[in-house]
Amino acid sequence: MEGIPTMQWKLAYAPHSDAAGADLRRISEIEHSGFPCISASVPGNLELDLMKAGTLPDLFFSDNVYESQKLETLHVWYYAVLDIDNSGQYLHFEGIDTFSDIFVNGEFVGETDNMFLSYDLHPHWKQGQNEVIVHIRPAMLQERMFTPPAACFAQKYFLKSAQPKGVLSWFFPKNSLKQMIFSAISALLSQRPISASSLVCPSSPELQKSPSADWDFMSFPLTA
Repeated sequence: MEGIPTMQWKLAYAPHSDAAGADLRRISEIEHSGFPCISASVPGNLELDLMKAGTLPDLFFSDNVYESQKLETLHVWYYAVLDIDNSGQYLHFEGIDTFSDIFVNGEFVGETDNMFLSYDLHPHWKQGQNEVIVHIRPAMLQERMFTPPAACFAQKYFLKSAQPKGVLSWFFPKNSLKQMIFSAISALLSQRPISASSLVCPSSPELQKSPSADWDFMSFPLTA
């Protein structure tokens, strides 16, 4: 936020199973939704705020970090009220991770889809108090809307069908990126198809219930 005093942020959160159809654009709607609401730090981190609120244990102790897996399908609403006395003021966001919708006074003013980019928004302010809401959608579910390329899986799960044959195998160690590249070249030269496969194991019950949970095994043919 450029040129605007520090705001007192709060956040609300809910699992996708409860929040999928929720269209919360006003703070009153969020606070009457029944979803848990806690104080938030901006800039900050959801996990740290939940630790401060006592909802999560210390994630830096023992194997408590696995408790954060339950957050993978959370919808999170960050919200605050600010006083505006200059219509030239604007919103400047950095590091929103990752997919979000932004509302000012109930009106949609923008969205984000990359936490490595900054976003400047110029909403229509009203004199006095204005509501700002940032609805962050769960990236683990959002990414299932896209089909990843086979190369994203071929390097981790190595198959014999992708091993270089003949002279090329002398120069490149097994399980290397170079091996994958030259196995593709070998396939081109020999007209031999190669394939890359990946096991997809949803890490939370919420993901396992999602429409794409039947993607237990994905195979991507790479035909030369």
